[in-house]
Amino acid sequence: MMRHRWLFAMSLLAIAAPGPQSPEPRAVAAVTNARAWMPGIERTYNLFYYEERGARGPGEDIARPARISSLQGELRVAVVGLREGEVDLRASVRAQAYFESSRGSGLHSESSITQLQATVYVLLDARGAALVTYFEPGLEPWKRDILWSIVATSQFVRPEVQGETWRTQELDVTGVYAARYQHHPSDHPYRKYQRTKEHYLRLSRPDGLHPLAASVQVSLNARTDFYLGEDTWPELVEAREYRAMTSTVGEVPPSAQKLSMTLSRVSSRRAPDLIGALELQRPHLDAVPLSTRVLVPGG
Repeated sequence: MMRHRWLFAMSLLAIAAPGPQSPEPRAVAAVTNARAWMPGIERTYNLFYYEERGARGPGEDIARPARISSLQGELRVAVVGLREGEVDLRASVRAQAYFESSRGSGLHSESSITQLQATVYVLLDARGAALVTYFEPGLEPWKRDILWSIVATSQFVRPEVQGETWRTQELDVTGVYAARYQHHPSDHPYRKYQRTKEHYLRLSRPDGLHPLAASVQVSLNARTDFYLGEDTWPELVEAREYRAMTSTVGEVPPSAQKLSMTLSRVSSRRAPDLIGALELQRPHLDAVPLSTRVLVPGG
């Protein structure tokens, strides 16, 4: 615990210390279980997000009419707090263009744009797995799903392993899934890792997470490529996902979802004023409770 506090104190000193300014600082101040968590560094990404939801169609198609959401804008993320084994993350989405279509009619209201210019706080474990989200009050559930989906899709979970392949359990909007990460040699200047979602273990319900019943079938084809920079944070994220659920006894309504997302880092900057933001805002935020803490094998 003392060592953890010392690392945290040193990271604050590193932020405050005078020196030449760089448009993309790459210093690694606090390393916890193979991830670098430096409080007060804000990273900005160009964001493209596209999602379809509806009834299952042939193959990996979504039957019409479907609900479609398309978002272009900016995602800013920053570590704003560190504790023993926990990380506070601030994620801010600024929508520049947003389109939503439901049952064939386009919806593109100013309120939708405003609600997608929101800040989400996320509690991570030391490996980078999202555990709890904190939203600004008044967001519609559909908008919360989009924001949470962006956070969940972009999480890069790495336990303290030496190899280039490892397995995790993670959370997304659907529930808890098992995933496999693997390093892929690439001509790209950054290190490429691919996450493959293998299968779901538990499904989200209004009262928490429930084991996947034998009567529920989930078709899943979901891969995300992460290109990591020197600071162990993604420079580029490319995600493509398809999932469909059916049940032989009607436990879940038949449904399907297609998702694609791209994040491309454009800048990093020092932002020491963001440190402690979650602690300051917590009384005014809506916490989305998770009935279990996701454990990563080997941890």
